[in-house]
Order: sequence, then C-alpha cells, then structure tokens
Amino acid sequence: MKKSIVTMLFLMLGIVVFTSCGSKMDKTAEEFKNKIISHVGDLYDEKYQEKEFSFLIYKDKDTNEYLAKALVPYEGEPNSVESKYFYNVNKELETIEPFSGGRTFDYAKSHGNYEVIYKSGKFK
Repeated sequence: MKKSIVTMLFLMLGIVVFTSCGSKMDKTAEEFKNKIISHVGDLYDEKYQEKEFSFLIYKDKDTNEYLAKALVPYEGEPNSVESKYFYNVNKELETIEPFSGGRTFDYAKSHGNYEVIYKSGKFK
C-alpha cells in the first residue's frame, strides 16, 4: 500500500515537473511569432498557418529583446528555409544576418543574456 502511494506521488511530481519545464512564451513573444508568420506571408503573398513553421525563440532576460530562428515555408513546402529574426523593445521586427552594423545572429546571441523560451516543430 505504501509503495503504491509513494509511486503515485513520484508520478504526480514527475508530471508537474515535466509540464512546468515546457515553453514559457509571454505575450510579447507570441506577438513576435505572429509578426514572423505575417512577414513571411507578405513576402510571398500567401496566407500561412503556424503549423507550417518551426520556431526557436530566445529572450534576453536583461533587455527583453528577442531572437528567433524559424524554419519557414517556401514554394508550398513547410519548414523549408531557415530565417533569423530580431524583435527589439520597440516591437520592430528585423530580419537578421546581418542586422544593425553587420552583427550576426550568433554574435547577438553571445552578447546578450538570452535563454530559450519557446520551441516548436522541428526544433523540439
């Protein structure tokens, strides 16, 4: 009896830990993701859905700026092309590589306090 109760408690604890370690996307990150989808749709004059993309979104804990790697659809194929984006505190979307003074995605990521806050699709 005690063994089954202990097992059940560990199982419940595992579920709580597993679900709390999931994506922690805030409202601004959601806006960032939606702007990327809209931006790509505008580029190709298409109406895309989120399921056609894969996202890896980072947030700088100090500046509240965001970086994203996204696998975007191209010529009808979802997750076809890797694109990189920056979202600043003014909520302006920038396609990077390079952006602002020739910095690259990796440079920006290494010079900030970025943590992964969201993964979807092929980045999971």
